[in-house]
Parts: sequence; structure tokens; C-alpha cells
Amino acid sequence: APQQMIIAGGCDDPITHVFDPNLVRWCDQSDFTDWLATSLNMAGSYRIPSGSRLVGGLSAPNFIVLWTDIDMWLMSYLGGSGLAALVWGFAKVEGSTGLLSARSCGVFENLVFFASSNGVFMFNGNAMTLIPCPVWDKFWKNLDRQQVDKVNMQINSYFQEMSLAFPSATGNG
Repeated sequence: APQQMIIAGGCDDPITHVFDPNLVRWCDQSDFTDWLATSLNMAGSYRIPSGSRLVGGLSAPNFIVLWTDIDMWLMSYLGGSGLAALVWGFAKVEGSTGLLSARSCGVFENLVFFASSNGVFMFNGNAMTLIPCPVWDKFWKNLDRQQVDKVNMQINSYFQEMSLAFPSATGNG
């Protein structure tokens, strides 16, 4: 990304050193070794206030999307620096659209596609759209829910299509 920052989800709190599954942290700009926020750098953190854990995140050309187990958040670069300034802004996009697994999402052009327990969605940076999927029932009824973290979305930009690979409940995983 042009900001030259690494973003990590599900991190240790920098003060208490206790793991927080909803904590998002980022390093200083152009220095991936500096993660401690000071008045002289742009490192920082933000705790997503909803959901029980971060499931995944994805960088699109103009924004970053983060998902918890129950909802979706938009992460936008604000450019401030120092402890009192805002470097990144966070806004809840939609509830009831958590991500199935860390790999059940993908980007095509400036559109984000992802699988949730409520269907397959498309997000354009402003609005979310449920994508009609005539085989959703077959997917959902045949998904091995004990191995849902293996669900994987593939984007084929050449044919402008996406597919989901998943462990079958009737298969061997």
C-alpha cells in the first residue's frame, strides 16, 4: 500500500501484553520494526468493539476491509501522526456479514467479494450487495462446519468470475 505500513489483526495489547483477538495494530510508516506508538511516529492500534475475534482482512485499491465473526469494518487512512492524531479511521459497514474464513474473500478491480454465513456479498467501498447464488443451499448444506476455516475464494479476473473451494460434509475434509 502507498502508506508503507503493515497491519496486523488479533494482537497483544502494547501496554498489558495480553492477547486481544479484536485488536488491530499497525507499524510506523516505512519502518516495519517499530510498532510502539509515540509522538514521533505513526504506529498505533485500534480495538474493534464488536464481535468475538477478527477473522480476516483485505486490502482493496482504495480501502481496507476487516471482518470479525459477526460484522464488517472499513479502515481508511487519515494520515495523522503522533499519539493524539488519528492515523487510521474505522467505521462499521454492516452487521450480520461476518467472514466465514480468512481466505473466503477476494478483490476484483475495486470490488471486494466475500462469503458470510448469510450468503456471498460484494462491497464497492460504499454499499454492500448480496449476490444471488443459485447453488448457495448446496454449498451451505454440504459445508463441513468443523472445518469452515478451510473455505477459500478464488477470483478469476480473466473470466470475471469467482469460486469457493470448501470442505464437504460428505467428503474426507
